[in-house]
Amino acid sequence: MTHGWYTTELLVPAIPHVVRRGAFYYWRRRLPSALAESRNSATLILGLGASNPRRARFLAGQILSARRSLFLSGR
Repeated sequence: MTHGWYTTELLVPAIPHVVRRGAFYYWRRRLPSALAESRNSATLILGLGASNPRRARFLAGQILSARRSLFLSGR
């Protein structure tokens, strides 16, 4: 696939919201439209800095947990 910053990616179905590009894993989430307009991007992409799928799964869980607590504290 060819989309913007990445040329090939593999979705990792066992790890939600994680894709692999080359040897490294990235966490991707689509942003709400109001936030996407302010960032000029509809997707938030974070490099996990991990080439090991077990480490990528752990880091994705940490990001998900932080995201949930951030959104819950904003209510």
